[in-house]
Amino acid sequence: MRRKYLLRIRKKGGPACPFFFEERKKERPAKIAGIAKEFRGLGGKALRMMSGTRIAGRFLDGIQDAVPIAIGYIPIALTYGFIAKSTGLSLGECLLMSLFVYAGASQYMALDMIGKHIGSLEIIFTTFIVNIRHFLMSASLNEKVEKDHPLKKAIYAFGVTDETFSVAAVKNEKLTTLYMYGLNVLAYFSWCLFSAVGFIIGSNIPGVFQDGMSIALYAMFIGLLVPSMKKSGKVLFLAGSAAFLNSFFQFCRIVSPGWSIVIATLAASVFVEYVFWLKRKRGKVRNG
Repeated sequence: MRRKYLLRIRKKGGPACPFFFEERKKERPAKIAGIAKEFRGLGGKALRMMSGTRIAGRFLDGIQDAVPIAIGYIPIALTYGFIAKSTGLSLGECLLMSLFVYAGASQYMALDMIGKHIGSLEIIFTTFIVNIRHFLMSASLNEKVEKDHPLKKAIYAFGVTDETFSVAAVKNEKLTTLYMYGLNVLAYFSWCLFSAVGFIIGSNIPGVFQDGMSIALYAMFIGLLVPSMKKSGKVLFLAGSAAFLNSFFQFCRIVSPGWSIVIATLAASVFVEYVFWLKRKRGKVRNG
């Protein structure tokens, strides 16, 4: 294009001076820089929008997965609130226990011990023993969730329950902190809200529903356990062993019901792990 223009100037007798092109050359970098700047601005906005959408999506994914848990907590929390009122706790005490303890089995056990006028130290120690499994659950999730600040981990670790752990554990991909926040926050909100609701309306619940609520916790645990039992023979063996030992301890009255569950669970876990360890060892010897 430039050569044709110069030839045209020569034919007309004019000087072959490319001042016009020199000016255009000077203008091009500025225009290109301006266009690039506009694209960078649009790209930055798009990336920020995509990043915000991705962040919100991870949080919402956690909330979506927590919906069945939140629904399952409703009858259990209502029952807890009703029992707390019949035990003699105030609404504030009932709600504070849900806010700070946030452990269904431990709260039920604590109410039973409070009703029997057992001391605070015994209640705290028993709660610690019952919840000692959370050390293992938190350690397992620490490997499954992305690396993040310890404070952020501590926040979602507080909200880990048997149910939220079960949902998170079956995920195949690496989990994010925001996903754990979403998973825990809805379950936590459901438990605390309906604990208070159960306390307020507990006396108005018909007796038939009260009887049904007494087994709601066990029904939810069974609902979470059965899918795992179908997928893993080890889980099935563990559940059967723990149930057998617990029934044996309770039938023989060797220990109290609370200690029976703890001892049966720990003993079954050690026994099953040892059996499967021997199985793996024998398999290696045969293959070797």
